[in-house]
Amino acid sequence: CIRDRFVGRLAYEVAERKLLREMEAFGPIKDIKIVKDKDGRSKYGFVEYDNEEDMKRAYRAADGMKIEGRHIVVDVERGHTVPTWLPRRLGGGLGGTR
Repeated sequence: CIRDRFVGRLAYEVAERKLLREMEAFGPIKDIKIVKDKDGRSKYGFVEYDNEEDMKRAYRAADGMKIEGRHIVVDVERGHTVPTWLPRRLGGGLGGTR
């Protein structure tokens, strides 16, 4: 079952602790990871919930919420969960469906 959430458009200064505080409002979190650029600025993150219902609640409620002054994007982490998924840079992605 899928319990991973992709969190994009993070403000550069968002730390894992801040993202954890914001996202745990939707349920217990199993793991959280923020990916940073070469300058150490936050780019995007992944949040794994303990159960699927909390993950779905986060998907519905957190998409578009503000953290550190920026509206975030919350989506399914498709790279590891959808077998035929290709990222936009390789000609895939959702295109205009969102």
